[in-house]
Amino acid sequence: FTTVEPKNDSNRTTLDIIALSIEEWTDLAGRLLDKSLAEKVCHHDFLDHLKENETEALEGLSVQDIVTIGKPIGNGHPLAAVICRASIAEAFANGMEYFNTFGGNPVSCAIGREVLKVVREENLQQNAMRVGSYLKSEIQKLSLDNPIIGDVRGQGFFLGFELVDSKKNPLADHTTYLSNRMKDFGILVSTDGRDRNVVKFKPPMVFSFENANEFITRMNTILSEDYMQVS
Repeated sequence: FTTVEPKNDSNRTTLDIIALSIEEWTDLAGRLLDKSLAEKVCHHDFLDHLKENETEALEGLSVQDIVTIGKPIGNGHPLAAVICRASIAEAFANGMEYFNTFGGNPVSCAIGREVLKVVREENLQQNAMRVGSYLKSEIQKLSLDNPIIGDVRGQGFFLGFELVDSKKNPLADHTTYLSNRMKDFGILVSTDGRDRNVVKFKPPMVFSFENANEFITRMNTILSEDYMQVS
């Protein structure tokens, strides 16, 4: 949640980073890293690869003019936010009447700021990446002994895996069964996907390694049950 703006362009945000020049990349990295490391990170070949493979490099994320977010930013309080460049926001100041009944009210703004403050001060973003990566790798290990687990996908605390038979056919009923059995252990997961055979897990940002280990232990118990043995 910390941003470093490129020089001489107050309208740029981190969403514009893919379009930065070599010099701007070096300047930006130089303010985050030591000079020698910044020069390595900003090597021309690396940047050319990044720009030519934007989708792959950003793992499916693309550069957008406007991004809307909601739900977790209020930690239970109904709150959403809009992120855009200043030039886009200023386009509304053209005489056109625009209003929002609850937009910008001080209570919601105060709550949102405190949530972001806690996320930053308690390093919850980093926690999501570390614990999420660990949990994903442990689910992948489970799949080695449990072929019912197909693809395992996701990043951070937005993870999902599919349940399939030996011919890769979706197993919607088994997915529902696993979801309900996890609930018996006090762990909530949801089902998703076109064929309803994807188990989706989005834990709170305070989710710990201990919690992840319990998740894997309960999963292992359920996967060993007779109903989950498929051919």
